[in-house]
Amino acid sequence: MAWTRRLSSGKFQGLYRDAYGKERSAGTFPRERQALSKAASAEEDARINPRSPEARTITWAQWEPRWLARRSVAPQSLKADMSKIEHHVRPKWGDVPLADITQGDIQEWVNELRRSGGVRTTSRYEAGRPLSASTVTKCYRLLSSSMRAAVTAKVLDKSPCFDVKISKDGVSPERYLTDDEQDAICAELDGQDLVLVRLAFGTGLRLGEIIGLHWESIDLDGKTLHVRHAYDPEDRSMKAPKSYAMRAVPIPDEVVMLLEQLRVDSAPALQCPIVHNGSTKCRTGLVFTQADGKPIDGHNFRHRRWERGCRRAAVRDSQGRDIPVGHARVHDTRHTYASTLIRAGIHLAQVCTLMGHSSIVVTMRYSHLGNSQWGAVAEALNRRTAVRTANPVLRVVKHG
Repeated sequence: MAWTRRLSSGKFQGLYRDAYGKERSAGTFPRERQALSKAASAEEDARINPRSPEARTITWAQWEPRWLARRSVAPQSLKADMSKIEHHVRPKWGDVPLADITQGDIQEWVNELRRSGGVRTTSRYEAGRPLSASTVTKCYRLLSSSMRAAVTAKVLDKSPCFDVKISKDGVSPERYLTDDEQDAICAELDGQDLVLVRLAFGTGLRLGEIIGLHWESIDLDGKTLHVRHAYDPEDRSMKAPKSYAMRAVPIPDEVVMLLEQLRVDSAPALQCPIVHNGSTKCRTGLVFTQADGKPIDGHNFRHRRWERGCRRAAVRDSQGRDIPVGHARVHDTRHTYASTLIRAGIHLAQVCTLMGHSSIVVTMRYSHLGNSQWGAVAEALNRRTAVRTANPVLRVVKHG
């Protein structure tokens, strides 16, 4: 017979016993009658469709291959999923029987991933670097998928993956680097690193789009580049740009000269060594490469080139003091590009196209930068007011 339990939160937990006499929860509800009804339904379902005997002992690691065999995902997605399973899901849940995994345990797990992450070891699950909300969500969804599959296979009565809260990342402030700050950072770079950063500031491309840039996509005579590919480091392949935003972008004169010199110095490869998924095939090599012609490592570029350049860079103020540029993200080159266009009076719709945004709503985040044009607006209104003051229009009011 089903029953309820009042929790400290004031809510009610619906409880019942399965076909093997083990206490089970049907969930937590705001009203006792609702909790009792759900528990009674779950108890009846467990009686009619009892779980297999193995359900009491099968561990997550034993269930994993059966769950994976039921999934249908693209190869590149599977590779990314397996990395998360190996580092964060299996180390935590591999030895735990499915029937013993609770909603509370899962909540504690995602909280721990957000606080200090997790690393795989041969003997235990240890703390590591904190994970982003996006990565934790992906790990949780993998566990949830495995538990839903167990319910479908009658290995579980109910998935414990419900009402799990994942704290969001704090909003990273967008930084708009001044011309002097850009020059200071670039002064700390050389070779293709310098060309890459100048290209980022001058075109607003995402780092994946820059790494995926092929020589055939650059028209130096026409001072234009075409965004056709983006490099995906997780499966090491070329894919279509984010939001499928293939587009043409003008190249500033300074960047054109740097690219011309890079092409002379680097002797570009005749062929790209990377598999292309969902994007047009290439006919030439990559613009930015390692010594073997393969794409540069975006992670290494961020931490060993970009961040070092930002730490060393400084701008001299009017009093002769050197002010450090300090922390800035590679993605801030993109924000800087957008701010440059908006402040120059370029229409938001045009900025949207150049940035490759999926919608102008995304571009609206930069609309506040247009406030720099308010001086011209105020001047126009003041001129209109001055004309009206100099030539007043008199109204004749008739009184009856």
